[in-house]
Amino acid sequence: MKKLRIDKVTAVSSLFPFILLLLLLAVAAYLRLRGLEHSPILGDQSILLNIAMHFVNSGEIPLAANKSSAGIMNPPLIAYLLSVPLFIKGTLTFVHLFQGVMGVTAVAVLAIYAQRLFGWRVALLASLLFAVNPWAVYYSRFIWNPNPIPLFSTLLLMSLLAYFAGNRHPIHLALAFLWLAAITQLHLSGLVLIAVLGIVMLIFWRRQPQDSWLKAVAPIGFGLGLMLLLYWPFILFERAVGFGDLQAIATALIGGSAPTDGIGVGEAAVNAASFLLVQELATGNNVWHAINVSLDALGLWQWAARFAQLLFIASLLYAIFAPLVRWLRGRKQSKSIAQQSPRHTALLILAIWLLIPILLYLRHTVYLQNYYFLYILPAPFLATALM
Repeated sequence: MKKLRIDKVTAVSSLFPFILLLLLLAVAAYLRLRGLEHSPILGDQSILLNIAMHFVNSGEIPLAANKSSAGIMNPPLIAYLLSVPLFIKGTLTFVHLFQGVMGVTAVAVLAIYAQRLFGWRVALLASLLFAVNPWAVYYSRFIWNPNPIPLFSTLLLMSLLAYFAGNRHPIHLALAFLWLAAITQLHLSGLVLIAVLGIVMLIFWRRQPQDSWLKAVAPIGFGLGLMLLLYWPFILFERAVGFGDLQAIATALIGGSAPTDGIGVGEAAVNAASFLLVQELATGNNVWHAINVSLDALGLWQWAARFAQLLFIASLLYAIFAPLVRWLRGRKQSKSIAQQSPRHTALLILAIWLLIPILLYLRHTVYLQNYYFLYILPAPFLATALM
């Protein structure tokens, strides 16, 4: 009888983290899916919906989407994504619901991967921070080119962690290239992640299979093939227009001699805007400006925002210095920085993920907005949970 009671307690305790996760996902869904009839529809939203609806009605595959503020045509992935809910049920509310579901799915993906890699404590804490993050919620509640990025950046980050800090199944590395292609299609700023992926692969290249060069190269080749497949319609579009957008992209990255218009590309500026905007996304700071809420109505939220800022800085420093200290100690045993424990490997990848965009955008040619850095999510939450 006593043994039966112990077994019941064990069964309940093993279910408890799963129940907590379901509650967290319910909170994430409530924040992202409630009151979607009030989601805004402006110029960009109208253009994207028209392109997606034309795709659904005519069957003609769009080769490009709308034009960005920098004068560059956006790739068509956003139109393909929006066509999914329009094909199922051609209502505006259902399209917004689909966008919200992508946001909830990102939280679920983080929880599943984090639990397998680091256990329930890390998974639940990281998922909680992601579920209630004000900016993650805000960008999940209306349709726009960059808004699906947190789903694909979560898939990319967790694929890298699963490969380099987990079971090293080659499918994770191959899929990382596909998720990277999706992010860069949704916003040009995602090109920074090419540098992130390259640095991570260079650092951990020694962990590649050494018995066969084919085993090491095959997932990379397959991943590049997936990237090419996803980009093929846009390549056809660029070919038709003489690859004119490549010059515009180079101008946006390098800088022009003067602004071409009110929002155009001008002289490069050097400042700390990239760090401040990454911190803003991670902490929810300044979201009240986006939702038109007075600071006087926030109450304790201002103190919570300040605490979140300190927590972000602490987690970033921990992600940088914890692997560094462990590596310095391991030098006595002739261990390279790539020979870290799974936890410290993850921290090093998170540090690279957060630092590279900040450093590369210290010098920038356009007025930076926080959605330029949506791909940093959910790295700050996972770094905090790993502290």
